[in-house]
Formats: sequence, C-alpha cells, structure tokens
Amino acid sequence: MTTQTNDIKTLENAFISNMGSGKQAAIKLAMLIDMSKTSGDSRSLANALTRLKKADDAQGYSATKKIVLSIFPKAKAQASKDKKTIVIKDMMVQVDNDAIDRLIDGVKQGLSIRSTLAGIVANDDKPDYDLIKSSDKAVALAMKNGVTEAAMLAAIKASYEKARKAEASK
Repeated sequence: MTTQTNDIKTLENAFISNMGSGKQAAIKLAMLIDMSKTSGDSRSLANALTRLKKADDAQGYSATKKIVLSIFPKAKAQASKDKKTIVIKDMMVQVDNDAIDRLIDGVKQGLSIRSTLAGIVANDDKPDYDLIKSSDKAVALAMKNGVTEAAMLAAIKASYEKARKAEASK
C-alpha cells in the first residue's frame, strides 16, 4: 500500500510540475485519474486541485476540475471546512467511461490540458437548435407583452427577409 501511495504522490507532483507543458500535464493527469479511480481515493486529485488553486493557476485549476468532474459526474469538488484545501466527495458514485475514452483520445492527439482538452472530455458540444423550444419562448414573451399573432408573424417574416438579404450580400 505504501508503494501505491508513494506512486500516486509522485504522479501528483509530476502533474503539478508539468503544468508548464500542457501536453505532459495532460498525460500525468490521465495517469493520476486512472490511479485514483483504481484505488477509489480522491485525495491526490483533491490535493492537485488545491495546489493549482494556491499557485493562482486559475486556468489549470479550472481545466483540471472540469476534467475530473466530467469523469466523475456525481462528485463534488469543494472547499474543506477550514477552507484551506479542496475536498472531492462522492467520486466513485458514478464513473463516466465515455469521458475517460475522450480523455485518452485527447492525450493521444497530443492536446494540451490548457487547450480544448477539458471541453472535449466534458463533451461541450453545442446542443442542436430546437426551433419549437425557441418559438415557445418567443410566443410566451410576445403574449405576455400583448403582441398579436398577426404582428408576431409579420415581425418573423420581416426578420427572415432581413437575414436572407444579409446572407446574400456576403
């Protein structure tokens, strides 16, 4: 057990010291997440987040936290009672294996932890545009403000024509 603890601490140190090289940091973070998942122990990930926050590495902290919470979606990373450290609770309640696969793919592609890696792991794709949902909101707002159906249709037609002309002039 001591060997594994030492290995995790060594890996945590390597992750923090490699934050200057985002690609190496991404590799070390993937390894750290794997070891934490295997052991079920969130302390090394929490320590890494604490160290990034104390070092005022807001971008590194934010990206790392986003990746960790994407892989462990039910987990909560929050300040401890004494406000000096970060604690990760409920880490092993759920593990998103698809997020782990996205992390591994991103590392294989050589992505930096400071690039789009966090967004890829979190699967931050824009959702498809929902015309019905959008129109429901517009109609509700129009009705609330006393706009008639005829006025709303006229406004939509005018907006559509304006957008079509703008597209054609490009």
